[in-house]
Amino acid sequence: MKTFNYSPVDKNSKIPYYIQIKDVLLSSITNKFLKPGDKLPNEHELAEQFKVSRPTIRQAILDLEIEGLVERIKGRGTFLREKRVDTPLMQTFGIHDEEFSKINVDFTVKVLTRKKIIPTKEIAFILQTEKKEPINYIEKVRISDNKPLVYIICYISDTHCPNFIDEDIENTRSYGLIENKYHIHIAKIKRYLEPANSSYSKKVSRVLKIKENEPFFYLQTYYYDNGNAPIAYFKSYFSYAMSRFTFYFER
Repeated sequence: MKTFNYSPVDKNSKIPYYIQIKDVLLSSITNKFLKPGDKLPNEHELAEQFKVSRPTIRQAILDLEIEGLVERIKGRGTFLREKRVDTPLMQTFGIHDEEFSKINVDFTVKVLTRKKIIPTKEIAFILQTEKKEPINYIEKVRISDNKPLVYIICYISDTHCPNFIDEDIENTRSYGLIENKYHIHIAKIKRYLEPANSSYSKKVSRVLKIKENEPFFYLQTYYYDNGNAPIAYFKSYFSYAMSRFTFYFER
């Protein structure tokens, strides 16, 4: 069991007490003294060590909780969460790979399946293909810190991107391949984000290595060219414990 020995806050500083405490706890996380799953001391113990009131401790913990770093479990205490990857949805057309590179996230891609399939009625409708016209079908998982972060199912038009399954999918993002290899300008992207749980699909649960009924994020993405023709459709399942989405708006 870890021993916590925090020094009292600097009461001569102009920095609010709760921010000083938050910074100390952040330092414990950054230097890996605290690791995912570790339990923090309770409010009384932290108040004694930092020589402040419990409401001050509560505010520092609340800030960490809002930032997705800790979670409070009723009757058990406050625990450090798994590291979450921020996925920005608004400021770039590229999906996943490009966005992760902008926030310095290290990951690897493992392709689970790549083949031509005859689409279901739903997928044929989305891609506006003939029912018996084959499309490119790819399943892959993106791994960060040796843990599955996102499971992606790709449906890509073979009319627009013939034999896409033969490309270097592990090392090249789909968006870049479509634009640079197939010379298709992605003019519009549409996305739908919603919560779900692992009862939705046993395979999602198995690939993401999550428990039954554990929540995840379900993101649907559609690519369209200049003529509004659908080029690709993606289903992405993000681990709830490791993911957080950010939205940016500028005027």
